This record gives sequence, C-alpha cells and structure tokens, in this order.
Amino acid sequence: MTERPMTRAEAVALSEEKRLVEQGYAFLDEKRVILAGEIMARLADWQALQLRLDAAREVARDALGAQIRHLGLETLQLWPAPGPVRGPQLRPVRFLGARLLAAGPERPDTVAPSPQDPHGRALAEAFGALHGVLAEMALLSANLYRLADEYRRTERRAKALENVLIPEIVADLKRIEAQLEANDQEDAIRVRVAARHRA
Repeated sequence: MTERPMTRAEAVALSEEKRLVEQGYAFLDEKRVILAGEIMARLADWQALQLRLDAAREVARDALGAQIRHLGLETLQLWPAPGPVRGPQLRPVRFLGARLLAAGPERPDTVAPSPQDPHGRALAEAFGALHGVLAEMALLSANLYRLADEYRRTERRAKALENVLIPEIVADLKRIEAQLEANDQEDAIRVRVAARHRA
C-alpha cells in the first residue's frame, strides 16, 4: 500500500485513477481476445497450407519420377542447377502492436525460364509450386510467433493491472474512505458534545 493523504480530494483522485486503470484493463482484455482470435484464424490457415504442402509434395515427387523415367537419373543429375529463385517482396504491417510481415507483389525475376522439354517444364512448375507453399508457410510461421509474443506481452500487462495495480488502488481507496468516515463520526460526536456543554 502506498502512503496517501487521507483527504476527500485524494479519494476523488483515486476513484478517477481506478476508473482509468479499469478502462486500460478492459482495453488490454479486449486486445487479448482479438489477438487470440487472430492466432486461431492463422492456425486454421496453417492447417490449410499443410494440406496444400502435402499435395504439392506429391505432385513434385510424381514430376521428378516422370523426369527420371524420361531421362534417367544420371542425365538428370547433369542438369544445371536453377538460378536463385526470389520470392515476393515482404513489407511490414502492424496488427494491434505486433509487427507482422505481408507478401507484396512478386519480383519480376521470380519465375525462371521454363525448360523446352514438357517433362522438364512439369518438373519446374511442380517444384515452383512447392517452393511457393513453403514460402507462404515460412511467412505464416513468422507471423504466428510475432502474434504469440504480442499476446504474451498483453497478457502480462493485463494481469499486472488486474492482480496488482487495481487491488492496490481499491485497498487504498477503502482505507481512505474508512478514515474519512471515522473522521466524520468523530466530528459528529464533537458537535453533539459541544451542544450538550452549551446547554
């Protein structure tokens, strides 16, 4: 408990402080609920991406198998490695204080030239699609970690208000109000005693 003056002005100021702190707690509690909802929505997106990843892996595996059957493993191993594939540009976005990332437009050199061979084209497209799903998963994973960090920070602040600051203010307010009530009773007794002495 903090030492506060036992005055009516202090009681009024403390009541106003309590109201403001309770508003802050309500805001943090609402933010906590919104963040939890966003995390749950993005986890649902993660499950959908997991299904897409499984399908893309299967297509890539089939395309690789077809190319091995078409050219043979030794010939396929002699193919030049593709150049570096650049994904979409990332731009920062804010969501309730969390610094998230969003995919911007794809860079012009993202798509490598397709091979002339139809099997090679299918293989390049299959692994390009797989790369795209993995890039989306990486972005979503990073955003989930950032949202979880912001949720934990908000949770700590809300609990500090709920379990420490608000109870302290309520206890100080009760103490001041009890002291003011005792002072009022003392004053009333003094007035009665003084009235009796005059009579």
